[in-house]
Amino acid sequence: GPRGAVNGYGGELSFKGDTLRLASAVVLPSGKVTLDATGDVVLTDESLIDVAGRAVVFNDITKYGAGGNVLLDSRHGNIRQAAGSTIDLSAKHNQGGKLRAVALDAAGGMVDLQGKILGANSGYYNAGGTLVPYQGSSVEVQAQRLGATGSLDQQFAALNQRLNDGEVFGTRSFQLKQGDLTIGNGLKANIINVSVDNGTLRVTGLVDASGERVGSIN
Repeated sequence: GPRGAVNGYGGELSFKGDTLRLASAVVLPSGKVTLDATGDVVLTDESLIDVAGRAVVFNDITKYGAGGNVLLDSRHGNIRQAAGSTIDLSAKHNQGGKLRAVALDAAGGMVDLQGKILGANSGYYNAGGTLVPYQGSSVEVQAQRLGATGSLDQQFAALNQRLNDGEVFGTRSFQLKQGDLTIGNGLKANIINVSVDNGTLRVTGLVDASGERVGSIN
């Protein structure tokens, strides 16, 4: 797997292989990082994917970059992010970044995001004379299931708690192919999408899309 720090500003970096194991830092401010594997994608405790926006000074003018994009794609295996791993999508005075994790093959299909996902952002932009807050960071998961231990309800609640801790409040989208899901409290974002393809979906708590921007829940 990729080892040794990778640094750069903007641009794209793509790793492809049978299996991918990231055990180092990839720092690409406002960039795009793709890990595309036939089998498993593993982010170890030592891994960092940093596509956060940065402040850039041009003479006496400071510009702020948006958060970048991270794609984790396993065609026939699983995606695992260890608890010590960090994915940073954050931005100041600009929109947050996007993480998309896809593992849909029935032979694997697990997306287990146990690490930190940082998505805080700030600032407003002028939309025809009205100041509107920048869109927050986004996490999209398409999977057969979440995690290897505990019930789907517990896994879903724990993942959303980690996203709350990381201030990922732009978009949360979940497509789950297996299992029944009951959503309690803790699901909060400006845009919320949840689908359970082969089970039942119940809501017993607060699904929260409130805020300055008009929200949506599907």
